[in-house]
Amino acid sequence: MPHFGKFEVSVVVDGKALPEYGITTSEATKSVACWIPSQEGKVGVNFLCPVQAGSEVYNNVQAFSVMLENKSYPKALKISVMVDGERINSMVLHPEAVTRHRFSDIITSSTTYRDLLFSRIELTDDDDFLNANVKDLGEISLCVYTGTIGGARSDFTTYKIPEKKVHERSKKALGHQVKFGKEKFMAPQNFVNFTVTELIATFVFKYRSIDILRADGIAPPDPAVNKRKANGATDDEIEDEDGDEDQDEDDERELKALLEQVNKIQSKLAKKLSKKAGPKKKMKREPRPLLISGEVIDLT
Repeated sequence: MPHFGKFEVSVVVDGKALPEYGITTSEATKSVACWIPSQEGKVGVNFLCPVQAGSEVYNNVQAFSVMLENKSYPKALKISVMVDGERINSMVLHPEAVTRHRFSDIITSSTTYRDLLFSRIELTDDDDFLNANVKDLGEISLCVYTGTIGGARSDFTTYKIPEKKVHERSKKALGHQVKFGKEKFMAPQNFVNFTVTELIATFVFKYRSIDILRADGIAPPDPAVNKRKANGATDDEIEDEDGDEDQDEDDERELKALLEQVNKIQSKLAKKLSKKAGPKKKMKREPRPLLISGEVIDLT
């Protein structure tokens, strides 16, 4: 589990921590980074500071959540969560506070929120997105700051998340991105001002589908596949055994989208070729001789 100082963070799906791959720690930037396998429709994150025995276990299915546990940290803290490069939520903790908090949504007003979900990446052929910044796409980050708590705030700044699409010619292999569920209501929230003094820890989780992580050599091969290979199964047999209904549906959707793109490209090429060719030349026809009365055509 990635940790820095007294802080620990884990990503949880269906109540179980996801495996982390390629964990790197930088004392200079006070940061920890790693790779995790994403699953469409499901994600959860635990933020622990530090682990406390007997603490509540959250089972959060199909929602992105960051759970923070603070055991008597001596300074006031601000925790900010970002997904795909955009800030979606934050909270302030008083000094010596003992708490465990879960971030599972983006706050849209003082009384409404929307769940965060993994979703299939949205591709487009719109050239307006060709140079779009996708640097932070595919990342979940959590920053811990110390500072001073100010007075209460009556206003609320709505987090506005811009539409993010990836151009089909982009070379960044992703597979998933974070999207938002339906708007829900909650009890009115209290907001305070916070003056940041220092960034003391940053955790970055780079999420990709397990297939991409394995293909890039980041995650180890599927042990079940290795076992069947050891038993003499061929690659084709293994592929057939691994197929399930959910994967079939995903493959069908992906194939349909690809076919639509192919049809669009073929249509564009056909139009360009027809313009270059110009109008078709008319074939000159020779006059057909007429039969003179009394002449006979020999059909033998």
